[in-house]
Amino acid sequence: MKDFLSDFKPDKIASHNMYYFLEHYFFYPKDRMSVVLHNSPNEVFINRGVKHLLPMTAYFGQRKCISVSEGVLDEMKALMPFISADSRTIYNPFDFEEIRKRSEESIDKFHQDNRYVISVSSLARGKRVERIIEAFSLLEDKELKLCILGVGEEEKKLKDLVIAKGIQERVRFEGFIENPMPYMRHAECLVLASDSEGLPTVLIEALVCGTPVVSTNCKTGPSEILTAHLKNNLITIENTSESAIVIDMHDAIHRTINQKTQNVNLNKFSREAVISTWEN
Repeated sequence: MKDFLSDFKPDKIASHNMYYFLEHYFFYPKDRMSVVLHNSPNEVFINRGVKHLLPMTAYFGQRKCISVSEGVLDEMKALMPFISADSRTIYNPFDFEEIRKRSEESIDKFHQDNRYVISVSSLARGKRVERIIEAFSLLEDKELKLCILGVGEEEKKLKDLVIAKGIQERVRFEGFIENPMPYMRHAECLVLASDSEGLPTVLIEALVCGTPVVSTNCKTGPSEILTAHLKNNLITIENTSESAIVIDMHDAIHRTINQKTQNVNLNKFSREAVISTWEN
């Protein structure tokens, strides 16, 4: 790596790895290198207990950080106030036309003919898909289906919960889907239930597809996407019981599938806007 940097002499270096601290410390010149933060720093450095040999000031002291959301940067500043004052937020870029084009691809008859709520995420513990199942089970509309896209270690527990709730005839585990856009476009709404995110891609993609969304208001990401009137579809999870979260999520899903319109300005996430930010 050192030889490559010496030969290539890049003007700027953006490292997208929050974990390999020694790589940052030994190889990347501080005046030209930024660490791109894709996840909640509290989740990465505190909850996951990421190990490090030297004090964090050795890795991040006066290091410029670029975050994918304002919430991520705020957490990083609170956790490591010694990062560079030049740290900033630059959102991930989204090609709206490409998303819409991919959403027009063919889809099977079931998803064309049925009304359904959709979840698109890994089936990992932190994604809290069980909240969606619990909230869905409370809906009075028994014609509505729930389609869960994704794979992960929680799959068996989630399937057992579906059986325990007696809703197995209305819930489909679709597994990994390479292009979820058509499934999003045909859905009544998309629901995200995570405890932690960086900038949740699926919320933006669903809105670009014209599909309403409901999301937990985890500290980083969703509130920067669901602004203005869409704030009503953010579910408070901090200092809130799980039963209250599920009821609030049920209410938001019920309200959303009956209103169907969610006009929102997503221009700051467009490819053109983000490229302009990088250039400046």
